[in-house]
Amino acid sequence: PYAYAEILVKYAEMYNQAYICVESNDHGSLVNHTIVKELEYDNIYSESFNDIDKIGLKTTKKSKRLGCTHFKDLLEGGKLQVYDDNTIQEICRFEEKSGTYAASSGYNDDLVMTLVIFGY
Repeated sequence: PYAYAEILVKYAEMYNQAYICVESNDHGSLVNHTIVKELEYDNIYSESFNDIDKIGLKTTKKSKRLGCTHFKDLLEGGKLQVYDDNTIQEICRFEEKSGTYAASSGYNDDLVMTLVIFGY
């Protein structure tokens, strides 16, 4: 998680102090803590910098649904174009499951979930 945080901050700084939004579920909370507390990078999504559990985006059914809706609107509105073949394949296999969204069985959704968080 520390190495990942360093990479995120390095590229965020290269791109004009870009805004970072890391999923805070599981190991993401450690990445977020490292970004804010150790690397002292403040341009990160947070509900509250006073509560370490509120740094980053907690992915829930509600936040994922909102992110998916905005991501879909960006694609359909021509405001976002995806050229990467691997990402396109994941988008094609991303579906609604039990009130949430995920990859079809046997496939991954890591690349498309990055865009869902972006949509959020």
